[in-house]
Amino acid sequence: TFFLEEGKTYYYKETTVASGFKFDHADSDVTSVTVENGGVIKFDSVNHGSVQYKSYTIYNEPQPQLRINKKNAADTSSNVTGAEFTVYVKNTTTGEYVTYPIGGTPTVITRTNANSGVRVLPSSKLPAGYEGYYFHESKVPSGYLNPNSQTARDEYARLDTTNEYIYDSASGKTFVKGVVADLTGTSDTQTFTFYNIPMTGNLTVQKTVYGVNQRTSGFNVVVTGSDGSTKQAKTNSNGVATFENLPVYDSQGNKITYTIKEGEPSTWDGDLAETYYKVKDGQTVKLEAGKTTSKDAENNPLTVDNARYIKISGTKYRQNGYMSTHGSAFGYPMNGVTIGLYRQLEGETTWKPVLDSNNQPITGETAQGGNISFDKLPLGTYEIAETELPTGFVRTGDGAFYIRITKDGVARIIKDAELTPNEWQTVPKDDFVELVDSTATVKNTPGRPLPSTGGAGTALYYVLGSLLILLASALLMKRRAEQFQRD
Repeated sequence: TFFLEEGKTYYYKETTVASGFKFDHADSDVTSVTVENGGVIKFDSVNHGSVQYKSYTIYNEPQPQLRINKKNAADTSSNVTGAEFTVYVKNTTTGEYVTYPIGGTPTVITRTNANSGVRVLPSSKLPAGYEGYYFHESKVPSGYLNPNSQTARDEYARLDTTNEYIYDSASGKTFVKGVVADLTGTSDTQTFTFYNIPMTGNLTVQKTVYGVNQRTSGFNVVVTGSDGSTKQAKTNSNGVATFENLPVYDSQGNKITYTIKEGEPSTWDGDLAETYYKVKDGQTVKLEAGKTTSKDAENNPLTVDNARYIKISGTKYRQNGYMSTHGSAFGYPMNGVTIGLYRQLEGETTWKPVLDSNNQPITGETAQGGNISFDKLPLGTYEIAETELPTGFVRTGDGAFYIRITKDGVARIIKDAELTPNEWQTVPKDDFVELVDSTATVKNTPGRPLPSTGGAGTALYYVLGSLLILLASALLMKRRAEQFQRD
């Protein structure tokens, strides 16, 4: 209550507004009220003769209450706690971001996903020359990507298309823009939902071993990140190596590229190093935050492929040089014949000797009983050729046979000078057992039962046995013809 001088006009203004409220309007019990700019209220002229006092009422409206919900970008049903946001506005003249309220104690939201919030002016009621709001995550929860770099800002913008992320290079801060609306109806709360990106992800790699019922457990798989990190995991009974909680981003917010490799043979269990070898590895992949990645950028499954080393064995035969009048012939195992092994790599046009661990050409001499074998051969196209013959024998044709070992099995192929070896046709399967010289018999050491699917394995034992017999058959027929000429 205060006394006024009659006949004068007065103005008043609420200079201190209760926290969380703002001036809305005023009225009087006896007369209309004029409210001028900035909430200045004009008194009518006072006339003591007509009324002893006038009553004015000032109304305050609560400021909008601002709340922030934090979610996991990889699992939007999961809330994130521990984040803090500082509230900023932007100077439209200088482009500078300044804390709110301007010139006062910065407003900091310390509780996300909470029922309580902070009171702020609607964006439309900010002082002239300022617009906003801009929320800076001043405290990032542990285990989540800090958004305060240009690269990290881009990643947040990629994963969260509902909010606008702005990186300010001058301050090194990333802001999320939001507009606080004027209050409508009975609601005084506005909630923004922002996201945090997990720093880690998972990776699974499938082990593939060519052949039937081959072992897939116990192999080591190694992933090496572009940040220099290295992790190793062993394949389980399903042939899957799982890497959990791998970093997705480096310290600058760049995505880490992982290269997938087979572990070194020395790290394998038992006889793996002696039995298997690497066919394919080296895929690269970038992880998705909070998710399990099993394919590369081209949607190819992440795998490391192995195959079993192959042993090919057979028996070399000769004829006794005698032919009866009925045309029958008798075959005998032939020792002392040197057999060479050659391979043509994909993209090459020449046959090169297969080398041993000392980089020497692999050759073998048929032992007593005519037997010969070559161990630890990988997939490929091979030439099996006689390189040295015992005295008294001659070679017919080019003295070679050809086989192709693939992940699907083994086949003899027919040489064709007009085509590359990869295009040579496969001999029908019956030719493995139906030989040119019908009196010849296949001698071999079959080892394990032959897989019913025709996969690589003991089929090779039969193949080389057949090939060497075919080679001997061609040679013996030549010798018969020579004997007939002498006789």
